[in-house]
Amino acid sequence: MSENEDEITSPVPHNLQAERSVLAGMIYSREAIGEIAEVISSGDFYRPAHELIFNAITALDAAGEPADPITLAEALRASGELARAGGPGYVQELANEFATVSASVRHAEIVRAAARRRRLDRQLRGAMDLVRRGELGSDELSAAVRGMISDVIEPEEPQLEPGLKFRALADIAADVDSRPPRPWLFKPVIVSGDYGVMSAQDKAGKTWGILDAAVSCAAGLDWLGLFPAEDPGPALVFLGEGSDSKMLRRIRAVARSKGLAQEQADALPVIACFRAPQLGDAQHRHLILRAVEHYRPKLVVIDPLYLAAGGANGADLYAMGALLGSIQHIVQSVGASLLLSHHWNKTGEGNGHNRSSGVGPGAWGRFLISVAVLNSRTDSDTQESTVRLKWMFKGDEIPETETTLVRRVFAEDPEDLNSRMHYSVELVDDDSPEDDQTPAELVGLRPAAIRVLNVVRAASHPISVKGIGDRLAESKDGKGPLKARTIQDALRQLAERKLADDTTLPGTGSLWLATSPSEATHAP
Repeated sequence: MSENEDEITSPVPHNLQAERSVLAGMIYSREAIGEIAEVISSGDFYRPAHELIFNAITALDAAGEPADPITLAEALRASGELARAGGPGYVQELANEFATVSASVRHAEIVRAAARRRRLDRQLRGAMDLVRRGELGSDELSAAVRGMISDVIEPEEPQLEPGLKFRALADIAADVDSRPPRPWLFKPVIVSGDYGVMSAQDKAGKTWGILDAAVSCAAGLDWLGLFPAEDPGPALVFLGEGSDSKMLRRIRAVARSKGLAQEQADALPVIACFRAPQLGDAQHRHLILRAVEHYRPKLVVIDPLYLAAGGANGADLYAMGALLGSIQHIVQSVGASLLLSHHWNKTGEGNGHNRSSGVGPGAWGRFLISVAVLNSRTDSDTQESTVRLKWMFKGDEIPETETTLVRRVFAEDPEDLNSRMHYSVELVDDDSPEDDQTPAELVGLRPAAIRVLNVVRAASHPISVKGIGDRLAESKDGKGPLKARTIQDALRQLAERKLADDTTLPGTGSLWLATSPSEATHAP
């Protein structure tokens, strides 16, 4: 091969990997579009298709339109350039390549450096042609080359961030020790910035648990009344099961249980999407990235995982790792924690954390939470549900923790879907005979009967059904009044237990009196 042939066939400077990363970042983030446009122009791309796609993205952004894969492909089609840009399949392929804003900007600098080397290469070839034709002397050539180099070459050429990094232990130690202390999101069960899974038995109330987490994070209050929020901030919640009215009702109930007024609850930095995102869909990941970059949450919750996984096989460790890894990197790019809500398997095999459905989520998570139902009951009169739960926590940086909680939920009017809901969660002794460590004489009593007994015991004289109802209506416990029929049924149950007597006298209505001077008990 001659020298001339070698010059002609030598590679032209370019980096297609960096070009793809730049376009992927622009598709993912509107923030990246502006930053990248300050670094490069369309003429800096080596592949013509990339130049067309870059122009289409910047045009969409200038018009205030999103540059998601579908909109971008339609814009290219409208301009008659979709085929030259590689077709919709290539646009989607670029969108599937995850790239953070910071990485895309760094890679834009690589694209710019390659473009400058190409310009220098063209100029040098032109100068050599002039020398061969005798139109340029050696001294003139040297001066021209120095000018070309000073105009084109940057002092340092940025490098692609490698997939594998190698650092000496001393460098790692210096880097880690220079950072601020690592905070807990909820001490001591979730480290800020970590990711994991909460799997629960059917009817354990996963949604109540994640809404409690979201409100606690947003308000800087204790999750479940136990775990302090030490790195509070906005919470981004994807709720695939339930309407906005249902979830707002629950969020207000959780906030009220933490001492927040409705106005305070409604002003919390909780951002909700009432649809489970498809984690395998590039456009959904793109929208999630935009959301986390805009709202900068401290906690991201996805409920439930089976809807978000979009039919992926939970037993396939490798496939689930790739699926969950994509959303993990998006959430961690803003320093947020990720909590996935999951369910127990239906086989009945395993216990605790081993009951999580599929091997993928459990193997992926940095922390695991399992929630088991120990027992539950619903009051037939008030429809108050009382569930005793075993919460179990484990992780690579947290102590294994188990705690037993009693969750109570009721609506002031069970027949009115707009009436206020009430929620409470309470730590109880594992060995307690009843959910709320109820005295033996009250075991098995309905919640309504205990409330009525409290009123009767607190009364200084025999009291009528109406009088009991009036006192319940005036109570500050937030549980609301009871119907006369419910009070009468409760009194009959108390009479059967010999906890209250009907002291009716001739010519009077029913008047009730406690059979012992016991102090009023705490009503659930």
